[in-house]
Amino acid sequence: MIAQNPKSITMFNQDLAQTYGRIESRTKELIQEESQQEREQIQLVATDPNMTIAFNLPDGPPPAELRVEGEGAEDLDIEQVRAFLQRKWEIFEGFKPELKAALLTENLEDVNKVLGKMKVAEAEEVVELMQEGGMLSFRCVWPLFL
Repeated sequence: MIAQNPKSITMFNQDLAQTYGRIESRTKELIQEESQQEREQIQLVATDPNMTIAFNLPDGPPPAELRVEGEGAEDLDIEQVRAFLQRKWEIFEGFKPELKAALLTENLEDVNKVLGKMKVAEAEEVVELMQEGGMLSFRCVWPLFL
């Protein structure tokens, strides 16, 4: 019985203090190590110098009266177009506020800052969703020779 043996209580308290101290110091070390490590990031970068990355963001859900015009429009199923536009809106609305704000600037650097703060898996998922929703636009910019 511990109550009958004061040495047991003293030993228990010492062991508890040592264990707590080890956990506390190791936690501080791990936090320090993690902050000093370079973290892997996902960034949107054009691999071709003649290519730019832009964003094609939804203005809102598809309108009730949807009309598709232009070359090849007669081959499109209006309900599939509506479903795509609805999905695009739902994807955009599902993004975190800081990502939506960065996307609305349509500035690649702003978007990359937000992606850089995310864990790799989360950033990869966001990029996949942007591709699924047709929000990423890759444009060729050819130099003009006069």
